Amino acid sequence: MTGFNLQIIDNFLPQKYFNKLKNISQQISWGSIGLYDPTEPLTHKWFSRNVIDDDELKNILIKNIRNKTLFKVDDFNLLHITLVPKREAWPHTDTGDNFKHQMVLYVDGDADMNKGTGFYMPSDTGIILNTAVGFYGNRAIFFDSGVWHTPLVYASNNANPRISIIAQF
Repeated sequence: MTGFNLQIIDNFLPQKYFNKLKNISQQISWGSIGLYDPTEPLTHKWFSRNVIDDDELKNILIKNIRNKTLFKVDDFNLLHITLVPKREAWPHTDTGDNFKHQMVLYVDGDADMNKGTGFYMPSDTGIILNTAVGFYGNRAIFFDSGVWHTPLVYASNNANPRISIIAQF
């Protein structure tokens, strides 16, 4: 992929639903289940939990995507809530047969550029960081699947994690 379509929307969810999502994320016992093996180079390096089946929350996410973005929603898959600890960068792509787009919705953490997401472009020597989007609660980032990206927590000045919700559609 040589370019990307990126859309950023602050205050994406109505406050009532954002607060509900934040409360759900704060009640999660992260433990060590769901931490992908950091010694395995081809795996994610963050904690994840499946989102509780909540049709009301899922429907408001879909409605807001349709009403506030340029992206078309076909098969919506609310994946999980992730907690990203401070680790090395791990640029990766997410692709699949059932989705064309991704959403990262920032839920809880420090409002900081280096708690956000970095987007990469191909270069002659691999990939290079091209665009950074800072963390801000209730900020949603939308992009096409196949775009290289990574959490920027590795570059932050503290070890506080960030919590986000991930969806593909």
